[in-house]
Formats: sequence, C-alpha cells, structure tokens
Amino acid sequence: MTLTCRIFRSIDEVNPADWRTLGDPAGDLAMDPRQIRTLEKSLADQFKTWIVLVQEGDTLLGAACLALFRVDALETTGPRLRAITRQIRRVWPGFLRIGVVFCGLPIPSGSTHVRLAPGIDPGPVLGQIDQAMRQLARDNGAHLLTWKELNAEESSRLAGTLQTLGYLPGDIPAEHTLEGGFRSFDDYLHQLKARYRQQITRSQKKLTAAGYRVAFATGKDICSIYTDRVHQLYLNVRDRSQYRLETFSADYFRNLAAAFGEQAILTYVLDRDEIVAFLFTLTAGTTHYNLYAGIDYARNDQADLYFNVHYHGMDRSFQHGAKLIHLGQTADDYKSRLGSVAWPLHFYARAVNPVMNAGLRLVAKWAFPAIAPPPSYHVFREDMPVASPAAAAAITPDHATAHHSPSR
Repeated sequence: MTLTCRIFRSIDEVNPADWRTLGDPAGDLAMDPRQIRTLEKSLADQFKTWIVLVQEGDTLLGAACLALFRVDALETTGPRLRAITRQIRRVWPGFLRIGVVFCGLPIPSGSTHVRLAPGIDPGPVLGQIDQAMRQLARDNGAHLLTWKELNAEESSRLAGTLQTLGYLPGDIPAEHTLEGGFRSFDDYLHQLKARYRQQITRSQKKLTAAGYRVAFATGKDICSIYTDRVHQLYLNVRDRSQYRLETFSADYFRNLAAAFGEQAILTYVLDRDEIVAFLFTLTAGTTHYNLYAGIDYARNDQADLYFNVHYHGMDRSFQHGAKLIHLGQTADDYKSRLGSVAWPLHFYARAVNPVMNAGLRLVAKWAFPAIAPPPSYHVFREDMPVASPAAAAAITPDHATAHHSPSR
C-alpha cells in the first residue's frame, strides 16, 4: 500500500488519538502537545512550525515536528568558517544567513522530534518526511535541511537512510544526564568522593556568606514571578552561549509554566527581594529536565550563583523522586564533575540544491567540526555504582528513543 504524508500547521489540527499511537506524549517532553503548542503560540515571530504524519492506509507509521529558522552561520558553525564568514561579510552582508528547515523543534529535551511505529523499516517513512521538508523549503525560500539531536541509537538506526538521501553528519554538544535515586542533595553529597564534595561545599558557603536565599515556585505562580527583568537573566546566559539559534521570549516561559502547572518548577535565588539567578525545570514522571537558567553575572562570582541554583534545583528534584535529571548541554566539565553521563548527539544536514550540497560536502569538516567528548570523572565513592549509559538507559526506557540545550 502506498504511503501518504499529511502536513499540519499546528498540533491542534492533529487528532490526539493519532498522536498517542506512537507513545505517551505526557512522558515524552519533545513530543508533548503542551510544549509544542506553547512554542507555536509564543515564538511565531521567530519561526514557522509544522507537524508531519506518515500513514499506510489508516495506520500511522511515523510523526515528525518541523521548523523553519533563519540561521546565522556565525552562531552555529565552527571557528574557522566563522572567521571566513566575517571576512566575506565585509562585501556581502547576507553571506550564510540562510533559511533552514529542521526536522526538530527548539525544545531542549535531549531528543529528536521523530517517532516511528515499532518494528517498521524507517527508510520509507524518513523518505516521506524528507520530501515534505524539501517542499516546505522550496515554498519558503530555505536552502538547507537539517535533522537535529539524534542520539547514538537513533543515529545508528537512521544514518544509512539519511546519508542515502544526501545528508552529511555532524556533531552537536553532548547531553548530560544524572541518575537520581538520592533522597536529597545532602544524600547525594554523602555519596561523593571527598574532593568533589569539597568543591560543592565551598560554593555553598559562598552563597550563605553572601546572605542570599533560595525559593521555589510552580505553575501559575511562576507567571507572576517571571517578570521582564527576570527574563533578562536568561538573556544574559543566552548571549554567552556558543551556539545560539533561538531566543525564547518572556511570554514563552510564562505560557509554558501555565501549560504544565505543577510540573513546571522555578528555582530562584534572591538577594533581598531581587531575583539574581533561576533554573526552570519541567518534570515528566520521574524524569526531570533542567531546561533554562538565568544568571546575574555581576554577582555570580560573589556567590557562585550558577552552581548553587543548580544544586538547589537538584535537591528539589531528588526530594520529589527524580530517577533521572537532564542537566542539558555544554558546561561539560562542571556537569561531568557532578557525576553525569554524557550522551553524544548528532545532526544530519544537506543543501536543497544538489550542486550546493556537493559544495557543502567539500567544506563539511570546517562547517561541521567534530566536537571533543566531555571529560569523565569517577566522582562517587568506590562503594557506589558508577553511572553508565547502559545503566541510565535501563532506568529510563524513553531515553533509548529520546535524548538544549537545556540550562545552557
């Protein structure tokens, strides 16, 4: 039977029963309709989104979320190509500012945005999604197609088809996860080797000495706390990020908190009555996602705000039964010293035009430079089991099929 591909402009146009046939969206942050709907409504000025369903008759075989971005190579490529681009832009200001159709959304969930029915050959379904991406690119004047944030298992399963379709592989920063199971942050500290525990306690003492205090809010309470001034703290972090694709609005944070209710948690640090740091977390069962951070860098060194807001966020997650915490991408050394597992992530890209794609292949090693793996530290006491990717996968089945930049 022939496959058919349907394209929707909004998640609200998709039958919820169809969406649920490929998994439980409430336990899959990347495909959670609340998250997708919030993006559609809050960030429509930055990008377009589509939902693609691939069927054989009435049977749903696959689903994907697509997005159109205007991408600046200075914010997404390697240092050598950035240097070349700066020189060329002296005479050609629009060089490498291009439209890109992504198979994926800017949701820092550590997961690709493709779901396939179990047991099927992924090739024909991916071919249908690729055709939809090409058509949308032509309709919207985009020149590049990208499948983003594939973990090792997904990349192994899908790479053959994508490369046959002309896509080139590349690396993106690894996703860090930390196994939970601790009763509290104090319990976690007790399990660390002395030198790693001492590094954390030094930061904790700085926060206490500064006289700052920590508080929490959930759901709609976040909406009143998350002012435009607080949002500037997020922009501070965003502006320091090496990879910058999207800029989330203050309304996005408020709308996300309202949509997720008690599953949305804001951990924040106060200097008297002024918020000087925050961590925005979403929970899906026993999996917690540290999605976004905001920091007043003028006061960061005084109290190690970046470290301490994460410590208190971890404490909240542990006390609420987290079995796995997604710590996000980048800040590799810091997160590795917490005992995280780093999961390599990959993307696949091609130019829409075959001639341009041949040219892209020639410069791929500069445009898509390899990313060195994060360091690995044995931070837990010898009588503690050392976390491993296999162990993490065993306690979170969704991570085998779903993997930022959370709290970058």
